[in-house]
Amino acid sequence: MGYQIIQQPNGMLSLWDGIGQGIVIFDADEDEIVDYLIEVHRNLTKANVAATAAKVRKGEQAYYQFTISWSEALTRMRDSHGKDAAQEILDRMEPEPVPAERKPGRIGDSLDGKA
Repeated sequence: MGYQIIQQPNGMLSLWDGIGQGIVIFDADEDEIVDYLIEVHRNLTKANVAATAAKVRKGEQAYYQFTISWSEALTRMRDSHGKDAAQEILDRMEPEPVPAERKPGRIGDSLDGKA
């Protein structure tokens, strides 16, 4: 069992962790519980991304038989969305590694940075 939001006798909210069997936040409002859970899930996601990226960089099959290569991803994108969609990524892709302070490109971003 995961988390449960519980109302305290004073009307405030607490968050029960069913796995750890304890109250992990108390005297909270909804926004504070949201913030707490975002941080919990951010940390879990960060660990999962790091582990998967390490496998990918080593050339391991991070997704078992479902692992695809860069060229296969572009081919599938062309097949699903047309050649222009895949070509846009190639055209916008940095020729060298992206500096840490720059955010990665995302599908749907406009070329001038105004989404």
